Amino acid sequence: MKEFNSEPIDIVIPWVNPNDEYWFKQYSYWKQKCTGMKSPERIRDFGNFKYWFRSVETNVPWVRYIFLIIPYRTSIPSWLNIKHPKIKIITQEDYLPAKYNPCFNSYICTMYLHLIPGLSDNFIYSNHDFIFSKLQKEEDYFINDKPVRTISYVEGRTVGKTMFDYNIRNDEEIIKKITGKYYKFKTWHTNFAFKKSFIEFMWTKFGKEFEKSLENSKFRQKWNITDLVFDYAQQISGICINKPVCKNTKYFGLRNNSTKQSMIDYMNKYSVVCFNDNEYVKGDTTNLQKKLIEALDFKFNEKCSFEL
Repeated sequence: MKEFNSEPIDIVIPWVNPNDEYWFKQYSYWKQKCTGMKSPERIRDFGNFKYWFRSVETNVPWVRYIFLIIPYRTSIPSWLNIKHPKIKIITQEDYLPAKYNPCFNSYICTMYLHLIPGLSDNFIYSNHDFIFSKLQKEEDYFINDKPVRTISYVEGRTVGKTMFDYNIRNDEEIIKKITGKYYKFKTWHTNFAFKKSFIEFMWTKFGKEFEKSLENSKFRQKWNITDLVFDYAQQISGICINKPVCKNTKYFGLRNNSTKQSMIDYMNKYSVVCFNDNEYVKGDTTNLQKKLIEALDFKFNEKCSFEL
């Protein structure tokens, strides 16, 4: 059977600009008033976002639109060419229900992606710490309009103690309502291929549960359901094309002693690399940031059309 997609493929990419003074004022105010996850690495900026755009232009040229989700128009990075025909700027107020704004919880932002105006039924959900280091094909993400995924789950689940463990268990509770069984899913920090229509279907079935889980959650809370529930449900429903795509995506957990060469080696070896900031990066990050930017510039040293 010929592999093709009748629907275009978009990319959705959320981003927080900690240098946006208006956003930071709102963040500082609500941080004092609300509980939840407020880890500094969640808003730390290493200056690597422009390289995400360079990697998209070089290695994902077939994408139709890039939907950049930001809190406010004041968060637009100064270097971004917002007149580029592929770029669609979406603020949280453009698609989130008003009761959630201002929002500092990425789970809320991603649970409502289906409400983004003009978004294709086929879309990739990405993050700014990913780099498309090698040429991507449409069939890496969608085949005949079906999302491509490495199907990976087993019955049973051991619950950990972190907030994320609780969040995943909440997702799996929804899957139990569909299947009658608990499933343990292998979760990669990767780009996800989503069907907007399937997310809409999930909301018709479990909208009350989703909304309840997101109450009182300006910041992440352990009772939240996450967007991973859509990935899990796509897998369990059988609408995914089972293909070993995740082996070509590699997680690189940044550390203060990470080397520039090791970053370059990952990009040369793997198709997609996630250079993830995390709680293990301590103190002054100036040297680490320098090494990361030098490695990315080694791989993508030419300014792209998404930049001014």
